[in-house]
Amino acid sequence: MLLSGQDLSERRFGPRGNYKPSFIKMVVREVEEGLAFQEAYEKHGIHSFTLRRWLNRYGSAEYLSCRSKRYPATLKRSACQAVIDGKMTVKEAATNWQLNATTLRGWVQQQKQEVTPINTEILKKSKKKSSTPPVSDEVKALQEQLAYANLKIAALNTLIDVAEEQLKINIRKKPGAKQS
Repeated sequence: MLLSGQDLSERRFGPRGNYKPSFIKMVVREVEEGLAFQEAYEKHGIHSFTLRRWLNRYGSAEYLSCRSKRYPATLKRSACQAVIDGKMTVKEAATNWQLNATTLRGWVQQQKQEVTPINTEILKKSKKKSSTPPVSDEVKALQEQLAYANLKIAALNTLIDVAEEQLKINIRKKPGAKQS
């Protein structure tokens, strides 16, 4: 329900039509107390983007902290790996792990960027070789070693994830950190 033009002018001030701080705080308080987001912007005749900006700027610390979810690194890694390996689509994985599909796409993209060019070359070569005729014993031994190394890497990553969660310390270097 939109308000009439007279109601709009009563809550605004200045030549640019800025909202009064008291009105902004009232709307933010209403949303924090449980008023649905869509109801709030329909009730007060404001744009949803404006309401989001107000909540980010003027919302209480409790409201802001409960809005963003923190996911365990193990969940992120397993969901991304299922999508990257082609075992699931993004939608299937998002439904399976009760995630937002956009969030999962971002994680997958971030994890793909962390893969080094050497690893991608090895993966491409291994995919090409899988469609070729039988291979020699030496190649089979190397493939077994590679599979063992990948398993070991997965185990170590899981170990680091668990240690980071339980000990509450950052072990991994953040991506994009400045090199010394």
